[in-house]
Amino acid sequence: MLIAAAEAAFDDFLNRCAATGFWRPDSDPLITALSGGPDSTALALIADKRARARNIPHRALIIDHGLRDNSSQEAQQVAVLMREKSIATDVLKIGLPRPVSGHQEWAREHRLKLLAEAAYQQNSLVLFGHHGDDQNETVAMRLSRHSGLRGLRGIAPLRFYKGALFARPFLSYTKADLSDLCTRFGVNFISDPSNQNRMFQRVRWRSLLAADPDLARQLGQLSRAASSLSAQLDGQIKAWINAHVRVIARLRASCPYAVFSAQPEAHRHHILAALLAICGHSSFPPSMDAIAELDNRLASGQPATLASCKVRYDKEWLVVEAEFGRKPANEEPLAPGGIGFFDGRWMVWAGCAGKVRRLGSFALSDKDISQIALPEELFRLPKKLQDMIPILQTLDDRLLPPHFKSNSLLMGNSKLGFGDSAADKHPFIIWPAPMDRPVRL
Repeated sequence: MLIAAAEAAFDDFLNRCAATGFWRPDSDPLITALSGGPDSTALALIADKRARARNIPHRALIIDHGLRDNSSQEAQQVAVLMREKSIATDVLKIGLPRPVSGHQEWAREHRLKLLAEAAYQQNSLVLFGHHGDDQNETVAMRLSRHSGLRGLRGIAPLRFYKGALFARPFLSYTKADLSDLCTRFGVNFISDPSNQNRMFQRVRWRSLLAADPDLARQLGQLSRAASSLSAQLDGQIKAWINAHVRVIARLRASCPYAVFSAQPEAHRHHILAALLAICGHSSFPPSMDAIAELDNRLASGQPATLASCKVRYDKEWLVVEAEFGRKPANEEPLAPGGIGFFDGRWMVWAGCAGKVRRLGSFALSDKDISQIALPEELFRLPKKLQDMIPILQTLDDRLLPPHFKSNSLLMGNSKLGFGDSAADKHPFIIWPAPMDRPVRL
């Protein structure tokens, strides 16, 4: 009965993902992020069974992080177990030397990066085996750090991350449920010894919550309430931005300061947080205390920098701009036909091999830059913002300017778009990446 219930829950989750319009079951595959533990193993088994029934391509993807001496052997063992169940499975290895410290965070960052890169190529939905126990632990840790409303919603069932769509279908299940599913399928799983290491805060919270089921239940209720309230607030902020803010290529956002300043204080702070997320490039959002201080500086006419953005009150306008140089962009290699994520704000596609770099990373004269065929809107931007436009450097050192997808350059209440009827004729196409955010189901 548990298997049938899990299949029904998984089908319902996929239907809700499809209803968002960001994932299409008739054309977009599924990828299960597989660690070999009971959570992701149960998910891979259910996902593959339902994907076959619905004629959706599915594969499991194992990331070998190399943190343990036998990690490669474990990855291959898990792949063999999956293939015995006729589940298509690939193993990708993090090809970088591990750092001296911060191993867990380093492994997580690169694991998610590899999974996102796999998702870009076919607009795949990436599935993770997080469950209700994970959710309660996450909310407890964030509550202990005095997180705000958005932090207390915990793990989002569906969210964008670095341009990819990540999903957690089994947040309503417990770890015991998922272990039981593996047993019913007759499939073994491996145990990560770090899950017992009390050096990690999550493990300590896990022990505490296991001893107090009532606290765990209350944390689940808190997460659901915070999610509902956050979704309503996000909807209001989005509507306000669409009505009043003009955004150019996730590089510059502006609106009349009088309209902004007329909003209640809490509303202003959330608007600023949203604009910083649009134009910025920070791994973590600024605290609400930092945003309140920014709001006070703006009211006194002082410019400020926060979250890799410059913010100012300029001739009756509130202006938020990406800050060039605070975080240098890495070069992004692209294979022919490949899709990548660049500089925290762009999705990029190349018809030929090369590497994507910022325009400002090349030693070009004003004449050289004027000959690059950029849309007129971008030539009106300050030079430091123009310098952040992606350029493709081919293997023979040609510099190819970007072609923008239709209606992708401007956001908010901006009306101008750029057609892409001849997009297939362009060797380098870019469009603003979706912002890292939860997607309401």
